[in-house]
Amino acid sequence: MVHRPRPAVRLLLWLAALASAPSFAQTFPVDLDQRLHGMKIFASARSADAKGDVMILSIANLDERAARCDATFDIRVLPPKTYQRTLAAGDEIQIHHRVKRAVNRMTIELDCTPEQ
Repeated sequence: MVHRPRPAVRLLLWLAALASAPSFAQTFPVDLDQRLHGMKIFASARSADAKGDVMILSIANLDERAARCDATFDIRVLPPKTYQRTLAAGDEIQIHHRVKRAVNRMTIELDCTPEQ
């Protein structure tokens, strides 16, 4: 007698193998260009989901002054999208940017200046 898994079990095993495949998650290079004008700002970008269609830019103001930051997301197939945020001293924010098309590369330009 040969033991064969039930169809539902075979489907679950197949889905688990597919999910663990490296090609399942879309990955693409992200360039983070920063112009901080002497301010103590820490920024990092990461994809928020497996499909790669939500990019999160985290910005922390470690300076003693408030900062005004412009973050421009450019995927080269659509016009760039710019977000403007003001960060108080010691503040941390996240900017969520949803990509509506297939992406093979993204550039994020972050320009932070002291708030007057």
